[in-house]
Amino acid sequence: MRDADVHPCVHVSISAGGCHDGYIRRAVGNCAGYTFIETAEQCGAAAEVLGLTHVTPNTVRNSLYPLGCYFKQSLSTNGLHFNSDGNRTNDDTDRVSICSKNLSTPPPH
Repeated sequence: MRDADVHPCVHVSISAGGCHDGYIRRAVGNCAGYTFIETAEQCGAAAEVLGLTHVTPNTVRNSLYPLGCYFKQSLSTNGLHFNSDGNRTNDDTDRVSICSKNLSTPPPH
């Protein structure tokens, strides 16, 4: 059994926000191994569970940015965003995805 089979939060950057109650804040702008968040409302709920200060996402439509829910931290602003037209394989480390844990492959007990 691999470490990643034991718990879905293994190999997730703790500095990126880690994993909490059904949601995970990744260290990059994609949800590889997890499920993309599909609505702005779910994005806000995930941000609240993860303890982010911004829980109302800005809505964007840009194929260059991550798909779904993502957080961008910068010197001038921190922001939660929901992008319905985003890129599924984005590797941006400035815009990090917030994802739902992939319930199709739950960890073994």
